[in-house]
Amino acid sequence: MPELPEVETVCRAISPRLIGKKIKSVVIRAEKLRRPLDKNLHEIEARTVKNISRRAKYLIFNFDEINLLIHLGMSGILRICRENDEIIRHDHLSIITEDGADLRLNDPRRFGLAMIYPVNNPPEFLINLGVEPLSEEFDGKYLFEICKTKSAKIKQVLMEQKNVVGVGNIYACEALFQAEISPVRSAKTLTKTECEKLVAAVKDRLEAGIQAGGTTLRDFFHPDGKPGYFSQKLAVYGKVAEKCPRCGGKIENEKISGRSSFFCPKCQK
Repeated sequence: MPELPEVETVCRAISPRLIGKKIKSVVIRAEKLRRPLDKNLHEIEARTVKNISRRAKYLIFNFDEINLLIHLGMSGILRICRENDEIIRHDHLSIITEDGADLRLNDPRRFGLAMIYPVNNPPEFLINLGVEPLSEEFDGKYLFEICKTKSAKIKQVLMEQKNVVGVGNIYACEALFQAEISPVRSAKTLTKTECEKLVAAVKDRLEAGIQAGGTTLRDFFHPDGKPGYFSQKLAVYGKVAEKCPRCGGKIENEKISGRSSFFCPKCQK
């Protein structure tokens, strides 16, 4: 699944190409993704893109009084083509500008989302999101206050969207490794110092992912077709039974909330 750095990379890549452009047409080629792709999407036609932003893993296109929200799901990618470029398999949605650019949503597994909502009436799932991990609001004190009463494993707490958004499985594993904290520890056992260290690691790993253009595992590509490169710098994710790059111990894998969690039991306490 594309994680926060991948979505931020897409946001930064498409913004200069689409902001200020008027939408000529919307072409729907599938009945539904996660939910039906209905005629409401045509409401953006003849409107100008005012801004494109990211909230958690959602892309939000602002058209004054309405917003278009896109989520890439498990395998979705956005790429900018020309209007007359060949349509390929799983190109389910096209947003075509008056100057001939074609923003295409390609989603083989159809877990993505595209919907229109009024600016003053956002969907409930946006309202209930936690803080952004790269914001000043997300600091050691904030995380400590959340953790101090929770018996759940720290990795579960870190990935809970009502606490902090967008820290997916890959970056949670990498941040916990950098902070030398075991993902299986009870959250309430973390000290304030450890929370500060973990917050710094989360920010560092996410920023590194953004700078490298995101993580290429199976499906993620930039809108221009280039892959992300952060996967070349992963320390523990996907490296079960390999040597820990810090202490030489063996990387292990344990399921936490159904997700594979890679860590070094020797140096992550």
